[in-house]
Amino acid sequence: MITAAGFSHHTAPVHIRERLTPPADDVPGILRRAHGEFGAAALISTCNRVEIYLSGEHEARLVIGFIAREFGTDSDIAARYLQTWHGVDAVQHLYRVSSGLDSMVVGETEILGQVRAGFSEAVRAETQDAVLSRLFHTAVRTGRRARNETGIGDGALSVSSIAAQQACALLPDLTAARILVVGAGEAGQLAAQ
Repeated sequence: MITAAGFSHHTAPVHIRERLTPPADDVPGILRRAHGEFGAAALISTCNRVEIYLSGEHEARLVIGFIAREFGTDSDIAARYLQTWHGVDAVQHLYRVSSGLDSMVVGETEILGQVRAGFSEAVRAETQDAVLSRLFHTAVRTGRRARNETGIGDGALSVSSIAAQQACALLPDLTAARILVVGAGEAGQLAAQ
């Protein structure tokens, strides 16, 4: 059995996502505390989603309470913006995520690497088990197959590349323009490139 909980661009506005997204340095500690409370745990954290995957069946209110404590918010705010999935629904959700079906830009390719990185972090923190290992490995394979066997990846863009295309459309000669990229991390770097 799998339990998953999280928020994304579908459920939470950007100011909530920014407030509830843990710094990368905090992720190993969050994983270890989740492991202590629930058992095996993995976390996907991107600019548009934070989702925790747990082995076993866990009550939604307990998982939401954990996330509220870890991310420094009250349970009411967490309950308002978080979704939970159990069993097959949790598996299907992760497959949709890894395939790019649940992305802000449908078919974008960055999410597959972010799913892989989330599981790698769980391996480094030693919070994975055989169930999560199988889940994440099949999710990555599913994401690859979706891109190789369907047209979902055809012309797929990231949010960063769309922003860059818009800038080029508005200012055809970017060499003479002054551009400010507001953002941090990978998304900001991609937009600047």
